[in-house]
Amino acid sequence: MAQKDKLGNKNAIAYESQKLTPTQSNWSVIEREAYAILWALNKFHDITFGAHITILCDHDPLKYLLENTRHSPKLTRWSLAIQQYHICILHIKGSTNVLADGLSRI
Repeated sequence: MAQKDKLGNKNAIAYESQKLTPTQSNWSVIEREAYAILWALNKFHDITFGAHITILCDHDPLKYLLENTRHSPKLTRWSLAIQQYHICILHIKGSTNVLADGLSRI
């Protein structure tokens, strides 16, 4: 989770993680990414509910999660659960996502 300062720089304010179960590890990439968003929104519900949130991700298909396109039943349920939050999902190149990239390279 990050927040912009007065100069527009993104600063990390929290890091969280969860180990996937063997079943979750077998999910498709979009399912794992969508689950991560829903899990994080629920984890930080006190902070995120009612706030405008921009999610920057390097997985381009997630942009379509909030659209009325056909998804698997699991993604449809998660999409509906995410809609209670005021979020916008934007795609960025993985190389420019330095806050998340730093953790994944440890």
